[in-house]
Amino acid sequence: MWFNKNDIKRYHPIYISGIEGYVLPHASTTYTGDIISKTLRFRSRRKITHIYVVYYPSEQMPNVGKYYHEFFVVFKSLRFFYPKMKIIGINLKKNNRPKLNLKNGLVVISADFSHYLPFQKAIESENKAAKSLMYRLSNPKFTSVVDDIVSFNYLYQNVSSSTMLQWVGRTRSPGDKAVGYLSFLIRKSPRIIDKFNSNGFFVTVYDEELNIRECLGKWYSKYSEKNTNSFIQSTLESAKTKNRFTVNEQYLDSPLKYYTITWLFKSKSKKFIRGWNSIQSNSFFLSDVFLENTYENGKWIQNKDIQWDYSNVHSNDSDFDLTETFSKLQRKAGKIKTKRKNHNYQLYYSMVEHITLS
Repeated sequence: MWFNKNDIKRYHPIYISGIEGYVLPHASTTYTGDIISKTLRFRSRRKITHIYVVYYPSEQMPNVGKYYHEFFVVFKSLRFFYPKMKIIGINLKKNNRPKLNLKNGLVVISADFSHYLPFQKAIESENKAAKSLMYRLSNPKFTSVVDDIVSFNYLYQNVSSSTMLQWVGRTRSPGDKAVGYLSFLIRKSPRIIDKFNSNGFFVTVYDEELNIRECLGKWYSKYSEKNTNSFIQSTLESAKTKNRFTVNEQYLDSPLKYYTITWLFKSKSKKFIRGWNSIQSNSFFLSDVFLENTYENGKWIQNKDIQWDYSNVHSNDSDFDLTETFSKLQRKAGKIKTKRKNHNYQLYYSMVEHITLS
């Protein structure tokens, strides 16, 4: 069964500014229902009258009645949350490529990721693919696991340069021969007023091979454009001369090419949402760290793991156990591990900017 309404949950909605759409998986909701539900909890503050669903079918003919599953799963999921909304399918295989009107609309890209790769290879490949998509790259070296890159190319041709992807979800089907599912918000980059309301930011620098070269943060009580630009430049200079993220400072001969600014805003809630929240407790982890390195239950991915860990996941917001995360934060801060259950911590949510160096 491609769609079962019992797989879709109504999580407490989070209303955010600048949202223009989503990237959602199109496999059976047996495997994707929770990631779809948790992504669609993010809602636009604007009045929405229509939603585009952009898809590129893998089959020559419809395989779910009169529909292709790449459209059907996303369409039915959207209908669960927007029962009366006008939903417009854009089948790119038919060369149906209208201009997108997002004034009162949203756009959804229907996409799955790696198919049947060994687990560790799949995670590594999808991490690179996620970064590649955020920088609007369609190089097959990074995007061969994207099903299908045609849809993203169409998106980039129809939205402004200020529209960004913000990675918010990851899961995987069970077993050795599995499929990866990633989700994103399609969102406007932060405005100057957003930056003034931020509590700090992190700059993450990558080389042309999308290897991370530096990640440094700055906190403040009041935003300053001059201080921000100075910090960005010093972080870029640091990335040229050292690499703290690999053994023996690998990749120093690879030119710097991209950086992301993650603007951080204090959350009033203490309920951690994987993919949405960064966390500060002794030291700091950005939200992307959890998408790249953890399962939905809070366990951190180990080098010996061979398939996705579904244990103790019950499709609710309390699934993510922070115990292992707190231990890693303590070690990162150089502190001795303690067994205390009550940790002091602050959560943040974020807005992102992805910049390509000239």
